[in-house]
Amino acid sequence: MILIVDGNNLIGRKITTPSDGYMIKRDLTLKLVKYVAMTGRKVKIVFDGIEDANYPDGIIFKGVQIFYAKAGRNADERIKSMVKNISYARDITVVSSDRELRSYVSSRGAKVMTRDAFKSELERLKLNEQKEIKESNPKIDNISEWLEFFGIDQKH
Repeated sequence: MILIVDGNNLIGRKITTPSDGYMIKRDLTLKLVKYVAMTGRKVKIVFDGIEDANYPDGIIFKGVQIFYAKAGRNADERIKSMVKNISYARDITVVSSDRELRSYVSSRGAKVMTRDAFKSELERLKLNEQKEIKESNPKIDNISEWLEFFGIDQKH
């Protein structure tokens, strides 16, 4: 299963400065790195704008493959091209709230997920991760419980 993310659509706001854009895109990419680690899914993210010299087009950063819209095009067009060129579109999910892009992706047999639904999934995974940490670290308040936990006989 491949997840293709419309990066700027998921960010949900206009990036006003290059340094601001770098930080926002980096933070989103790091969230997706955690998503890959937790789900094992392949993730490709497509950003509008110019290519970041530190993360060039096509690079795989900790399991997340990063792409940029080509000159004179936008991320939606790049995503459409990616979906069109994959023969197993039914194994693809595209994350975007752009209606035209979602309609195109669906017509090619791929699944779609709105940015809000994906953000909810990220939140759910984050909550599950915290719950697992709590469950794997039992709280033991007194010394006799610790001794029992480690199998130490207190009678001797």
